[in-house]
Amino acid sequence: MIRGQTNQVQIRVASVADFLIMKAYALANRDKPKDAYDICYCLDHYPGGLKELALNWKPRPGEKDVVKAMEILRQKFAEVDAYGPGQAVEFHNAESREEHDRQARRAFELVQEFLKQASPMSVELEP
Repeated sequence: MIRGQTNQVQIRVASVADFLIMKAYALANRDKPKDAYDICYCLDHYPGGLKELALNWKPRPGEKDVVKAMEILRQKFAEVDAYGPGQAVEFHNAESREEHDRQARRAFELVQEFLKQASPMSVELEP
């Protein structure tokens, strides 16, 4: 919060997978660092983990909005110094260069791992 207060709110959304689609579109169409932060937060904190969230996207590869959202995420998080990781870092307002670099790397890696696991072409190997 702006003045350091804490607050709890509840947001009703259809699913986290659908929320990510909306946030990907927002990231592509406006300049709000919170969009990149929200994407990374969802990927990092989804109950069941990133793998479980990616499984929610796999049955939907032909859906236009899913395809477009994945294209946006690929483009915006293509490199550590791309727009997406930069927006996530800007949201955090890191004070040190080391922290800035760590946050950018984390954002990049989260999205890359999600895209890899959510790809309809990825194959699960049983242990």
